[in-house]
Amino acid sequence: MGGITRPRPFAERLGLSSAPDLPEIASGERIVVDSRSGKALSELYAALGSDFSGRAPKYCGPDLPEGLTHWGTIVQGPFDSGYGQDRQILPLADASSMADIERFPWPSPDDYDYVGIRSGAADLGDKARSLSIGWEPIFNRVLDLFGMEQGMINLHMQPQLIEAAVEHVEAFVLEKTRRALEAGVGSFDIFSWGDDFATHRGLFIRPSHWRRFFAPSYRRLIELVKRHDLKFNLHCCGTFVDVMPDLIDMGVDIWNPCQVHLPGNEPEFLKREFGKHITFSGAIDTQHTLPFGTQEDVRREVRERIDVLGRGGGYFCGPDHDVFPDVPVENLLALVDEVKSYRNEACTRMD
Repeated sequence: MGGITRPRPFAERLGLSSAPDLPEIASGERIVVDSRSGKALSELYAALGSDFSGRAPKYCGPDLPEGLTHWGTIVQGPFDSGYGQDRQILPLADASSMADIERFPWPSPDDYDYVGIRSGAADLGDKARSLSIGWEPIFNRVLDLFGMEQGMINLHMQPQLIEAAVEHVEAFVLEKTRRALEAGVGSFDIFSWGDDFATHRGLFIRPSHWRRFFAPSYRRLIELVKRHDLKFNLHCCGTFVDVMPDLIDMGVDIWNPCQVHLPGNEPEFLKREFGKHITFSGAIDTQHTLPFGTQEDVRREVRERIDVLGRGGGYFCGPDHDVFPDVPVENLLALVDEVKSYRNEACTRMD
């Protein structure tokens, strides 16, 4: 499942002694997790029955300006507005030439610690082990740098600027991934990576632009991961069935968060069209059912999703995004309990 943005009340409800070590609200793209809060988060997810645990390289480069990421963009918390002009700091918004792109201080994969990945894997126990490089998208990063409006204009009016920026972002992502994979060789089952290139109504851009500007980077990343014999877990919100066959052809094994309440993402359709080729992860509605439904509503939705998406296997049941503070503790606990207790011979199993 996604992260819990207000973890302490859940830990308190479960009676975990480590609850005081948890942040009240986890916000920001770069959350500093010390050993105490990190251990407390692990205990919380274990108590909730999470089947996954993971590791990622940690930033160890030069001190960054307050409120900025290593890309020079504003740190984005879970309640921020996205990639619009209101974010104010858009480093490439005024770029008009290739020289402007080349002058940008592109971040370096050298600024990360990869040594702790292998040693940290030993602490993950018998859970499915997921390796990641943190939130390092390509489409989103390019829009973060240009701004949504200017990025979209450049796709049509100055595509060479988009291509140059994508090349730099891809190079960073591939090298950071390569180092993480080599550090964690033999210690992980899954590589998790995300890029939100879709909305509730379809792709942000036309499929032809997606295939021209971004798909080649995705393919190279997936090929790199596959050479290390890991399953590829793609995070992408929204609905993008137009390019789902492309992603399956590239080698995507798992898709989360699988927001099946969106038009075009109906679970019966997704299972029929793509269920033989991809595993679904998520699908319990964090926009409606979890925050506003009753416990029985949550339990009913869990059963319905398992019956459809889980028929014949190929489904990890959980929230379809981060669990925000508007989700009652009891509703998430009802989800966890129903997943553990519901049995359908065609869909579920106990290892």
